[in-house]
Amino acid sequence: MVFQCFLDDSKDQGQSKVFVSAGFFGTIEYWSDLRVAWSKCLKQYGLKYFKTSEYKMLREQFARFKTAAYPVPTGREKANEIRDSLLAIPRNLSGIKGVGCVMPVEDYAKVCARPEAKDFFETRPYRRALEGIFNEVCRAIETLPGKHAVAFIHDDGEDFDELRRYYNEYRTINQRHAKIMSGFEPLNDKQHPPLQMADAIANFTQEKGIEWLENGRQTLASAGPFDLYHLGIWTEEYMLGVLKHELRRRGKPIPADLQSEKYKN
Repeated sequence: MVFQCFLDDSKDQGQSKVFVSAGFFGTIEYWSDLRVAWSKCLKQYGLKYFKTSEYKMLREQFARFKTAAYPVPTGREKANEIRDSLLAIPRNLSGIKGVGCVMPVEDYAKVCARPEAKDFFETRPYRRALEGIFNEVCRAIETLPGKHAVAFIHDDGEDFDELRRYYNEYRTINQRHAKIMSGFEPLNDKQHPPLQMADAIANFTQEKGIEWLENGRQTLASAGPFDLYHLGIWTEEYMLGVLKHELRRRGKPIPADLQSEKYKN
């Protein structure tokens, strides 16, 4: 059976709180149902596509909600209604599961500052968040009986070649998962509803991640309308476990402060 996983990234405006990779995975037939339902909803509201940045700023597809025809706050209320209607769609599609990875910037910076992390962790936290998605989706699919494969699809932004390099390097390191990873391809998000939905869940997950930070890192809030398979947060402790695993894999010494069993991955 062939799965597809549509992905997108999200971050706060100052890029100082969280980076997120999130999306949905499911088999091809369920994605056909999603395209029909999503396109129908867009048409109902007179939109050609959905993009979170336009929704937030009330521009382009949402520009009319910032005109005199929609006095404050009615324009924002109408835009919220549209997003809520779109976000409700995946809940009715049992074969499509949401997945997300939240990378707190502060935690990532602390791990990157360690000398032994230099060759593994780098300055761009989205790489680790994206690899977290690869890991969770592959782990979910490899537990299913029979033979399966999963193709990952991301929007065709200017950094796509870099993201594909991350994908190829992940496959090289993770030979077990490489057997079911069948590609990392670009598509235009304005033309493909599954990527628009991935954009929506990435932003929604970013909002939940920031709430988690502001609430003193208490339990992560519900994922709302999504049928969620996994939503993880890479805390400093978790990332140190990842670092420890990687150092061991490379045959390098484990620092004394990482010897504890709490640092495991």
